[in-house]
Amino acid sequence: KIISEARMRGVNEIHIVNLGDVIEHSTMRYSQAYDAEFPFSEQITKATDLIIKFITMIANEKINVTYAGIAGNHDRITDKDKNIDGDHAVKAINYGIESFVKYSKSENVKYIQAKDYKHSLEVNGVKILAIHGDLDSKNDANILSRHSNMDNINYDLVMMGHFHSVDIRESGLGKYVSISGSTKGADNYSLNKIRRVSAPSQ
Repeated sequence: KIISEARMRGVNEIHIVNLGDVIEHSTMRYSQAYDAEFPFSEQITKATDLIIKFITMIANEKINVTYAGIAGNHDRITDKDKNIDGDHAVKAINYGIESFVKYSKSENVKYIQAKDYKHSLEVNGVKILAIHGDLDSKNDANILSRHSNMDNINYDLVMMGHFHSVDIRESGLGKYVSISGSTKGADNYSLNKIRRVSAPSQ
């Protein structure tokens, strides 16, 4: 879909920003192992492989690609009460992607080092903030202005994941808050334990 849209619109540059919860984890909390498909280490290697394939597929279309990835709450190495700040699976995943970009010497792929939990970028004059969302309320009508004030940047778009649902809200003239779901979608835990149902997205 992305390649088809890029061809149709003559797009020559795509920015990939991973919004976190790259892995499902298995030990973050007791419930996390519920129907876990892969062990923790395998989740990291499979996620890295999947992202590299995704980047390569787009780059092979002669489209310039930049990649940045931030961490979500599911990416923590241990539970949130024991975790060392910044100790998350996305660090390992990003390192693998950065090494791939460096050693493949692809001229149209660029790795961008994001902060642990947020990343800002500007595309065609649009100032964008990428956050995971676990520290924010999706019902906060002032989320865009609050982050703009904190970072001293007048953001036009805040993108976040975490909430396992899709929502796009207008927050002013040409200003938006975009929420994307989990790449995993619904599973037996979300269906049977917390009653959250959503299609895979992000």
